[in-house]
Amino acid sequence: MDIKKCDIGMASDSESEDDFDSSSDNGEDDEADESLMEVTADLEDDLMESMSQWQKDIWHQKYLPYFEQTEREADDQFKIIKAGLAHSIIHRDVRPALLHWICELDKYINLYSRRFSKTDHIALVNLMYECMVMKGLEYRMVKVCSHSLSNLLAKKELLSREDLTIQWRPLYDIYVEVTCKNLEEDGMLLLPDGLKVSLETVIGHSRVYFPLEATREILDEVRPYMCPWDESMLRALNMLNLFLPTCLSHEQHEKYGAKLWFDEMWHWFTAVENSAPWETKVGLILARLTRESPGYIDWTDKYDTICTRLLRAFDLDIGQEQIPVGTGAGVFSLDAAASWFCYMLGGPDDGIQGHLTRLFRSLESYFHPSNYGHHTANLLTFVLKLVQSICTRLNRERYRKPNSHPLVPPAMRLTNRQVDLFVESVLPSTLLTVFSKYKQEFAPGIVRFLGLLAPRMVVPAVLDTVYPALETLTEPHRLLQSMNCLVAVCVSLVRDADNDPNHQRRALQYAEDQSGRPCRSHVISLLNAVLPGLDANDIGKSMVTFQTIGLLCALVPIVDCSEAVHVRDDLTEEERELCSATSNFEGIVELLMTRMFALIETCAHGQSMTTVQSSLTAKAQAKFSFEENLMKNGIFSVFRTLVGNCSTPIYKVAVDRLFDFVNENMFDSRIAADTLAEMIFCAVRTNPAESLPRFLNLIMKRLRAAVSEDTHTEEEVDSAVIWYIVLASQLVRVSGAQIVRFRAEILELLSLVMPLKCRQAHDIACTLLENVLIVLTTHYVDMHEFNRRKLDQPFEKFLPIRHWARTVDRKSWELKWHVPTEEELSLVDEIFRLFLTPELDRLTRPKDMTKEEVLKSLLTIKAAIAGSSALLPMFETEAIPLIHSAVDMHPFSYTIAAPTVRNLTLGNKEHARQKILNVLRGLVDFSLNNREDDTKSMAAICKVYQLLLFHRGLDKLKYDKQLQGFNMSKRIVGDAVRGNRANIEAITQEFVVLQHHKRLLTRSGYYFTKSHLDIMRDMVRVGTSMYSVVRVEAQKTLDACVQSFPYSYKHILDDVLLLLKEDLTISHEQFKGALYILLNGKKLCICVRQTWETLLKVWPAVVTAQHSEKPSVIALLELAQNTVVDNLESFQIRFEFSESCVQMAKKMWSLPAGSHPIQWPMPTAAEEKVAIEKEAKRSEENERLYYALMDKLITLSNDASLHWRHADMAQSLLSLLIRRDMPYPDDAVRLYVRLLVHDSIKTRRMASALVGAWLKMSKPKAIKVPFNVPVKLPNRGAGANWPIEHGFLADNKFLLYDSSALPKNAEEWDRMMFVDKTHWGFYTWPKELLVYAPTSKQQVANRTKSELTPVEQFIVEQFNDVEFVNKLVGFMALEEKQGEDLFNAMSFGLFYGLFRNLNDILLPVFRRLLEKLVQSEKEGEQRLAAEIVGGLVHGGRLWSYDKLTSLWSWLTPLLTNALENVTTDTAKNWGTGMATIVGSRDPRRIHWLLDVLFSLCEKPTDSSFHATTRFFLLQGALNQCEWRVTELWHRLAGLCRPILVQPYQNLRDRLGSCLATVVWFDINGIRVDESAVPPQLRPPSLNSLIDEMANPSGKMKILWTEVVATQVEDGNKMEVDGVNDKPIAGGDGHNSKERKEALLALKTLLCYLNTHWVHGLVSLPDSIIRLLPLLAHFENETSDDELKRDAHWQLRRSMSHALVIDGNADKILAVCHEIVVSSRWWKAKVSALKYIQVAVFSNLFTFLRPDRMAQVRKIIFANIADDRLEVREAAAESLSGFIHCAYFDVNSELTKEFCTWALSKESSRRHAGVLALAAIVQAFPYTVPDFLPYPLMKLCLHAHDKQPMQGTVKKALSEFKRTHQDCWHEHKERFSDDQLAVLTDLLVSPNYYV
Repeated sequence: MDIKKCDIGMASDSESEDDFDSSSDNGEDDEADESLMEVTADLEDDLMESMSQWQKDIWHQKYLPYFEQTEREADDQFKIIKAGLAHSIIHRDVRPALLHWICELDKYINLYSRRFSKTDHIALVNLMYECMVMKGLEYRMVKVCSHSLSNLLAKKELLSREDLTIQWRPLYDIYVEVTCKNLEEDGMLLLPDGLKVSLETVIGHSRVYFPLEATREILDEVRPYMCPWDESMLRALNMLNLFLPTCLSHEQHEKYGAKLWFDEMWHWFTAVENSAPWETKVGLILARLTRESPGYIDWTDKYDTICTRLLRAFDLDIGQEQIPVGTGAGVFSLDAAASWFCYMLGGPDDGIQGHLTRLFRSLESYFHPSNYGHHTANLLTFVLKLVQSICTRLNRERYRKPNSHPLVPPAMRLTNRQVDLFVESVLPSTLLTVFSKYKQEFAPGIVRFLGLLAPRMVVPAVLDTVYPALETLTEPHRLLQSMNCLVAVCVSLVRDADNDPNHQRRALQYAEDQSGRPCRSHVISLLNAVLPGLDANDIGKSMVTFQTIGLLCALVPIVDCSEAVHVRDDLTEEERELCSATSNFEGIVELLMTRMFALIETCAHGQSMTTVQSSLTAKAQAKFSFEENLMKNGIFSVFRTLVGNCSTPIYKVAVDRLFDFVNENMFDSRIAADTLAEMIFCAVRTNPAESLPRFLNLIMKRLRAAVSEDTHTEEEVDSAVIWYIVLASQLVRVSGAQIVRFRAEILELLSLVMPLKCRQAHDIACTLLENVLIVLTTHYVDMHEFNRRKLDQPFEKFLPIRHWARTVDRKSWELKWHVPTEEELSLVDEIFRLFLTPELDRLTRPKDMTKEEVLKSLLTIKAAIAGSSALLPMFETEAIPLIHSAVDMHPFSYTIAAPTVRNLTLGNKEHARQKILNVLRGLVDFSLNNREDDTKSMAAICKVYQLLLFHRGLDKLKYDKQLQGFNMSKRIVGDAVRGNRANIEAITQEFVVLQHHKRLLTRSGYYFTKSHLDIMRDMVRVGTSMYSVVRVEAQKTLDACVQSFPYSYKHILDDVLLLLKEDLTISHEQFKGALYILLNGKKLCICVRQTWETLLKVWPAVVTAQHSEKPSVIALLELAQNTVVDNLESFQIRFEFSESCVQMAKKMWSLPAGSHPIQWPMPTAAEEKVAIEKEAKRSEENERLYYALMDKLITLSNDASLHWRHADMAQSLLSLLIRRDMPYPDDAVRLYVRLLVHDSIKTRRMASALVGAWLKMSKPKAIKVPFNVPVKLPNRGAGANWPIEHGFLADNKFLLYDSSALPKNAEEWDRMMFVDKTHWGFYTWPKELLVYAPTSKQQVANRTKSELTPVEQFIVEQFNDVEFVNKLVGFMALEEKQGEDLFNAMSFGLFYGLFRNLNDILLPVFRRLLEKLVQSEKEGEQRLAAEIVGGLVHGGRLWSYDKLTSLWSWLTPLLTNALENVTTDTAKNWGTGMATIVGSRDPRRIHWLLDVLFSLCEKPTDSSFHATTRFFLLQGALNQCEWRVTELWHRLAGLCRPILVQPYQNLRDRLGSCLATVVWFDINGIRVDESAVPPQLRPPSLNSLIDEMANPSGKMKILWTEVVATQVEDGNKMEVDGVNDKPIAGGDGHNSKERKEALLALKTLLCYLNTHWVHGLVSLPDSIIRLLPLLAHFENETSDDELKRDAHWQLRRSMSHALVIDGNADKILAVCHEIVVSSRWWKAKVSALKYIQVAVFSNLFTFLRPDRMAQVRKIIFANIADDRLEVREAAAESLSGFIHCAYFDVNSELTKEFCTWALSKESSRRHAGVLALAAIVQAFPYTVPDFLPYPLMKLCLHAHDKQPMQGTVKKALSEFKRTHQDCWHEHKERFSDDQLAVLTDLLVSPNYYV
């Protein structure tokens, strides 16, 4: 099958062979309406599967022509793999042995799937797990093991929890080490790319098998990290998301699983209402629980919350102001939501379907093409994932074989009715996206999945979209997008053969006469209708047309079945009509051929896309353009599918047209020649008996006439010759038997074209030769004759219409293979004798040949090898071991041919590859010595070498392309619901072919012979030759060898390194070539190979390679350095296998019966003893080599004779060798300390990073002691059960900053236990809490200079050197970029390490520096001062109390002075410095700093900038302390309160921000133990703070007075201020000082709200809700534009889209009702109405409760009849919005009520009715529901009313016309003739025409 790319909007992973495994596509069906036949077949397949002794094999492999050999081969290989793994471990050989055998295991799984017993499976999992978690194993091997373990665990249905237990703790420890310890950032280790993802993958697979007790243990481990204000909370929930087991039965969940944590997770999902970064993680956990244990949780009472969160995640906006709804897609995972919603469907009450239906109704307009925006991708992503999840769930419920893991409970399984209901809810929105202008690729994918779920609903809808698009000429985009959707549902369309009473069928509107009938009959009419889409001037339309035709021809046998109605009496009426319709096939094929030939002619004549270089005779053949390739591939795909799936009469129609066209036409166009050649190939391949003689005779006749002896010697030949050679090159791609049948003609053809001297002609002739040899020597499927015989059977035996989109019956399916026969191989021998051997003989005498002749011979040889390589045996010369190991590497060979097929030889039974190699090696010698300028021949030799090395009938590039095409085809025609059972034959056949091709590419890297080495050595010589084009080709071949054969590079390394030495005999080109050989391969290049022996040779050689100063060499050396820096990973030095791993390996010999017996005997005790000794020696040798490399690089780094560039390289490489498990040499440390003052900024940065990393690794070991919490509270430690009291309690009170309890002397300081991590103690306590011992016991942190190590003393001496320090300060204070000189974490780390390791020894030096720096006005020096202070305070945490008091007595005035004089440029750096100092430090340790910051804020200043900056510094520091400093937060609030009335905007912003963080800790669920925690230590109350700021009796009293003055006290009829728009104010104080101050206070409050929406964890507390009247009032303030703007922003763009929890909804409605009912100022009412519209939609499901809907309705209805016109219009707008989003449903009662209003005598009431009717009409801008004509007609009755009724009607009708005119041809069908007449009269009338 050859179905080309189609936009189906899917982003799925590549399919593997497991996707076709029997156990994944066969399952007992529980759905009652499935046919008995299908269920019976499933049971039989399951029985076959259960009888297999293997876990999972690939049943398709039994159709390989050498299946029996592969069975034996697989058995033998697996036995050896088991032995190899076990021996590798017992012999303690990680590399190469263990790595090799793990890779062999992965290769085995790739080839054979899990073709081993369950016993072996469990043993392998346990063994791989033990390997992975070995302590000290290098991370590259951890990644390899994790990948292999994931492979073994990927199919969880194969192993149950009873079969396997995997411990979670070792995986947890590894993951924490990799992700939380900053190993790379701190310079400790260099980790492999993708390690984190690999670990997460294997954890995901492993958690299924964690022991039942794991959940409790994981919770106990992770809960202490949970603190909502700390980043540790994200870590904790990420760990829970990764590790919590959810694949448990309901009973297990009750006792061991989700029962322990579900309520807790739901609490954290809902308690933090705003800005919770962990919401995604919690959502993923809950979604996974729903998916893996369906039905365990009853979500019914949580639907509203979940749907509201989802709605707010779509990043929607409302209205022309584009007011945002919710927080966007970053917080709530749409992928998780899709899975979550999927498994909440089903059950007796249909689950969440009701909410889902309302959700899609409310969002429908957002899917409309006119409304595309940033929300579109989110909506479409969710819908695509949702429908995909539903398909997966249906497959799980109905078609998968049951296993031991939780199944969907029968009561929850989706019924057909529920599936139809789901599709019905999604389909309207989906149909709108079909014509989307943005993200067009999504719609076809969604339609495809929906078509698989409910084809009888979706297919008619797609047809209703396609047919009108085919008829329109003005909207080509509609045709493209609708046809893409047609392609997506082609399979569903073709299989729609009957009406099922259990499934709904949608009415077909386009063809009402066919409505309600199966849709497959439309295939034929569609084939005819889409043909005009083949248009050379519109490539996009042509391609989608090709896709459609090709797909339909692949699914539908193109057979005229019209005679069947006369010969069969068992046809249904639908089948009779379909048979009759197939008589059109012949005409369709005729028309299709005409169209394709027209395309070819257009291209050939250069009328569209052909370029000049596409001429046949052009010497430089340009690549085809993108459009040309698309056209060629489209024609080939369609024609190949057509002739391969049609009856002989139809075939003859198509091929006769092709023959006539070829016979009558010839074009000087390569694109035309190639296209026709491929069509000829299709014709002769599918029916060679019919077509091969015709085309062969035609081509031979023309070539005989065109080619003569003289032609053979011509440099350029006539284009006719090339034309027919191109046709012939594809003509010969028929079955080998046909080549033998026309043996004489084929040999004559080759004799005609192979001698041609013309380069263009000879290249094509070589392609012809290659194709002949391919069809003679390879195994390939040849089903064409079999298929044709089937299609040509009498209709009594075989009726093709019953086999549309036919699937494979495993019991009867046959696959015919071409297996080379002896006759065919004899012909190959003859071809070799005639065309290969003579060329080889000539090449033995190259000096007698010209360059052109040599090249021609090489190209012939290349073609011969490429064509016959499948049967050319690989090299058989002496084997060369690649590396020594006690474990046998045992290279495997893989069968790729039937046992009856012999290998090919040359001449006298000579080994073909070896013979060719021997000849070419002589040619290489000759060329390098005599013709080095013959670059074309040398490049050809390199390519031939690559073929000799690797080619066995297929190359990787072709396989990858084939695999990509297969995956694409499977996505298009696959069935995600029924699974692989529904695959059409072509897909299954292609998969079998892929199995064969995969084997062609599989080889053992350890099969390495002398011939391989000879080629590599030749490639070294050629790769370092004169010309770059030759070097590049040679290096490609050499790189392929290095990557394919492990350690093979060691055999050529010395030869390469010789070329890097300074020697006059070594040329510039040799030098560059040698460097490239070392650098090619990126992560696999020789320069970063993970053996110390190699690096010891290579790195010094590269560093000392001072060959020249040419720019190309300089760039190459820089590339070398960057390559190593970017790709090096830390690898093993010392390692010891764990005893548990060794014991697990020994168990492989004692596995019970039923498993593969292990191949090799267990190593003896003596061998094991030797292995242990070797392991120790290996570690010692690695260490010796590591330090030898270090010494060499240190010497080179200090070598004054080296150019600075090479010394810099040595220093860079040396810096990469620092690692936490090995002491770094003292000389290296000294070197980098000196380099801190190097002239190069790059070197200084490197030195800073390395010295900082060394200081961290060599830091004195601080003493830690277990800490016992002084007060023990129940349920606060290990084993705690939810609900867990957390917050400010008696047991963590001691952690709170209490100024009255701060230590005042050394004794008290030692008694106080400091806990630095701010999360400890807030939630639960860890099992063991380690804290630093008192500073009096930290002797190592308070060493004297004499106690320092020699290298530390050297550092002290250097920093005591005035010149050194001055230079260091000068360099570090340099500004790299003005305005972007930010606080440098690397510099901070350096100073932190100095003061931590050396305590206060260097303090005198830095005192002098700091005192100078803080006085400077330079930005860089101020930044450096901040970095030093940060390092000093952070590093001195374990200094003795006396040292600390002395430090702060000096530092306090210094800091005070510095911070008092900060500038705009330096404020940010000092802020970062303060936050860095306080981060992860017990605030009591640094109370001196906090006092400094508070004292600064308390100092009076006239500068708003300085005041703002001081609060910024204090706030930044306190933020790091979080909940620990509640006393200080109170103190900060106390500083803010007196200055809330501020004229300065910047200070108001900072005060608002400070106050928002002050109340950050007042969130739901936090407990404050008032009996234990005094008031000053309790968290400030959010409501109290806001109430205080907005107190009606306080500073804003006058403002509240104004608000109150606009309200009616008794709530009766409102008075209307119709004259003045200003509100009624109390008194005459509009411009008084009191009012001005009140307005400033209000502005500060608004600044607070700005920060609250971003950082606050509570969305809408009561106190903010109470601000609504104030905001609604001052949104309309006229005296202060700034206040008006800010109030508008808060009300309309912040508060309105805030999350409303269920408990607050009624409060909001009450406040809104009070505003709109009580206010006398119409503007306040309008503000409230606009607010409520957004607030309700943003929290739609919260407000859906009937009583709340009634309250909203009451508010709207009360105001739509308001006396003020603006209020009525605002209410009408809100009403329309609520109807539009389906919050209000339109029914007859509602419409009649509005009509009654419209007939009222009272003007405002009458206008209210007209507005309400207009609101209904405007609520449906893109559709015309059945009920809409009635209110529209009623609205028209008021077209001639007086104003404002008339204006409302005019506006509504104009808008209706504008929004409905695009699809008016559809919409008008909803109206009667009389109604249309009324509309026409009004809309076309001069008075109303728009």
